[in-house]
Amino acid sequence: MTDVGLIYGQMSSKDSTIRYGQVFFNHLHAVNPGLANKLRFTGLDPFYHQKVSQECVTFCAENWNWGKDS
Repeated sequence: MTDVGLIYGQMSSKDSTIRYGQVFFNHLHAVNPGLANKLRFTGLDPFYHQKVSQECVTFCAENWNWGKDS
């Protein structure tokens, strides 16, 4: 899997307004749009935050296959 920290480092060096949570969410949407949409606008959504909570990471891990065909 892609290192979100590496992506963040590259993007934030060009734009200091980029948030880590924003990069995390956008990458999640690229690799698992169904899960990203389930997370969107919930209390766990990291998009507007500089950090991604452990609860968000756990939610993603536990729901990774949500909406995917078996």
